Amino acid sequence: MTEPSSSNLEQSPVAAAQAMPKPKVLVIDDSRIVHAAIKKAIKEEFEVVDAYDGEEGWITLREDNEIQLVITDQGMPKLDGFGLIKRIRESAITRIAEVPVIMVTGAEQEQVEIREKALDLGATDFLTKPFENTIILARARSYTKFDQTIRDLEETEDALIEQAILDTLTGVYNQRYLLERGEKDISFAQRHREELSVFCLELDNFNDYILNVGEDITNKVLKWSGDLLKKTMRKEDTIARIGECRFAVLAPTAEHFDAVSFCERIKETFATTEFDKTALANPITVSIGVASLVHDQETDIKKILEEANERTKQAKLLGGNCVIGANPEEIRAKLYNEARSQKLSLDTIIKLYHNGEYDLLAPYLKQIATSIFPLLELCNNKMRWGLETEIKKISGKIANK
Repeated sequence: MTEPSSSNLEQSPVAAAQAMPKPKVLVIDDSRIVHAAIKKAIKEEFEVVDAYDGEEGWITLREDNEIQLVITDQGMPKLDGFGLIKRIRESAITRIAEVPVIMVTGAEQEQVEIREKALDLGATDFLTKPFENTIILARARSYTKFDQTIRDLEETEDALIEQAILDTLTGVYNQRYLLERGEKDISFAQRHREELSVFCLELDNFNDYILNVGEDITNKVLKWSGDLLKKTMRKEDTIARIGECRFAVLAPTAEHFDAVSFCERIKETFATTEFDKTALANPITVSIGVASLVHDQETDIKKILEEANERTKQAKLLGGNCVIGANPEEIRAKLYNEARSQKLSLDTIIKLYHNGEYDLLAPYLKQIATSIFPLLELCNNKMRWGLETEIKKISGKIANK
């Protein structure tokens, strides 16, 4: 049997080009003759997408992410070439705003002003009627190649950014990104008077994995853990790997004890979700520490993370497979001190109420009623409750107490 020659195995440049998807060129013109002329010149190397007025062309450009060049006439129904170019260059979508646009114009002297206006609006180049096929083809090649270069650079930049903020083994974020994100989330929480919780999760008996099953299985355990957290957490939460076997989660709006309860469920999920019976004889368990913005009275993400880490260590000292949050008595003492200092914010009042600390609130009920009464009046007026008589009676009782 004859061996195939190397020349037969190698793909010719023409065949290679044919195997690649053709770049897309959007041609917008109300003349079918113009469409036919441009298509004839470039159809061998490009996929031509047709539109017959500016509005149709705009919709097509928005819907088709693969269009790399726009060739448009100036005088068209619904939306002319000037309006189309202006809309393209003002688009908030980078792909659209930066697409090369060639305007088709005539050779007459009066067309000079049209070309100048189009250039001011952001046209990339011009085609003058009657067309020369070689010129159309050369420009289509040049501008689609330029557009592809820009796209490749953007993809490379996105990949580099992703590499800089992701943990390559687990696919979750790294600690640097967690700290940057944490600063923003804390700032948002403070502006909107919301809580934010952070919890640190560490795999129990991690050194035993390395000694008993080796690095390959251990890495798979870490990847499995990251995937399990991604399935378990909310969309708005941020998950990061911050140590060899430690993960952290930013949980915006999560109240402290709600976060502790949720972490109890995470702990159970780890213990009951099977990894690989053939690789590990025992279930994977975790120790979790929880800290929060308001309850721990910290506004620095690093300090909140440190507090969560300390509680994770406490959980491990207790034998692992447990969750440690703030001590309820410590929290009660902080709220009590706020109440005693008579610096009762609405947040503190609500927390004391939800914690059942009615005795602490009792001495300040008139102060509380006086503070919230205007809100009650506003709600009645805006929401049309029809409680004017009752509110008037309440107002009198507050004043007489």
